[in-house]
Amino acid sequence: MQRVLEGTKVLDMGHVVAGPSGASVLADWGAEVIKIEPLRGEWIRHYHGHMEADPVVEVDGEEINWLVELLNRGKKGLAIDLKNELGRAVLHRMVEHADVFLSNYEASTLEKLDLDYDTLSAINPRLVYAMLTGFGPTGPDKDERGYDQLLWGRAGLSDAITNPGRELVVMRPAMLDRMTGDHMALGIVGALLWREKSGLGQRIDISLFHSALWTLGLDVEPALMGVQGSRFDRTKSKIPLANIYRSRDHRWIMLSMMASEDDWSSLCAVIERPDLVDEPRFADHQSRTDNCEELIRLLDEIFAGKDLDTWEVRLREHDCIYSRVQTFDEVVKDPQVRANAFICEGPHPASETLEYVASPVTFSRSRAAVTSPAPEVGEHTDEALSGVGFSPEEIDGLRREGVIA
Repeated sequence: MQRVLEGTKVLDMGHVVAGPSGASVLADWGAEVIKIEPLRGEWIRHYHGHMEADPVVEVDGEEINWLVELLNRGKKGLAIDLKNELGRAVLHRMVEHADVFLSNYEASTLEKLDLDYDTLSAINPRLVYAMLTGFGPTGPDKDERGYDQLLWGRAGLSDAITNPGRELVVMRPAMLDRMTGDHMALGIVGALLWREKSGLGQRIDISLFHSALWTLGLDVEPALMGVQGSRFDRTKSKIPLANIYRSRDHRWIMLSMMASEDDWSSLCAVIERPDLVDEPRFADHQSRTDNCEELIRLLDEIFAGKDLDTWEVRLREHDCIYSRVQTFDEVVKDPQVRANAFICEGPHPASETLEYVASPVTFSRSRAAVTSPAPEVGEHTDEALSGVGFSPEEIDGLRREGVIA
């Protein structure tokens, strides 16, 4: 079955997380993605973890770098020295045959390597050129390097979720990188669609900062109107039915019954307190809001009286909107995750198959798939170059000159 982007050739000069992440989505969707790396491999191959687990794990006696796999499955690997003039000439020749060039290197680096948009679009006017930066292509910080957690701080999220007087909350790694990579993939597909109508490629710009603002729109938009947002305090939640409560076995239950007028009687049935349905302090939405602290204290006491499994049965029986708060170990075993193939399998020589987090779009007629493991450094150099017309003799010569690996 043909996938949606089969026949599309992508030159992925991404590194670290955001760029390669977006390119991995394109590969899942069927594009031929050629990962371009320095001769020693890109930086992420040598990274050993920060807040996340060490990327190198042992599977069936073989070492696998799960981070490299997550970001680069389904791609082909080309190792090339772009500081060498011959190397740049090789890449320019590949651009002639490409549909997409993407990168999240600094603009100044790409300019020094003759890989800026003006240069590449002159070689191939149909090229879609995707540029991912930290702070955007213009402005005083356009040349600053930006990382995921840094931009969550700059965009206001870390401040918003830190309770007053507590240490600043630092976000989990690479969430914004992954969101921004998805935005890049979306922009590339839009530009390819426009090219079908116009015959022309174009440059698209995506930044971590802009992606963060878009993601935080429900906080940023009121600020544009002069309205100051407030931090969430579970002890003072204005909708106690949209709050978190701890069970007797010290597990958290998250309720999300936003339409509290419709849900109040159901919750009273769950907690076996029918007397509260018409209790004047809690009988309607406004009274529950006015007396939210008192109601939350009461619910805290009640939920602390039974284990999570018991509450889960009762919440389901009464059709309440809720979720247990899970650990990552529980998430990967979640029956809903498995039923919907949110985790997929792909071939891998170390273990026949390897499990991956699937890219989050399912097509009914052209299913996305992981078709190969992440490439070793330069694993497909010969294939990539011969595919754009380099002869075996030319490839051997470039290797002898130290231009390719």
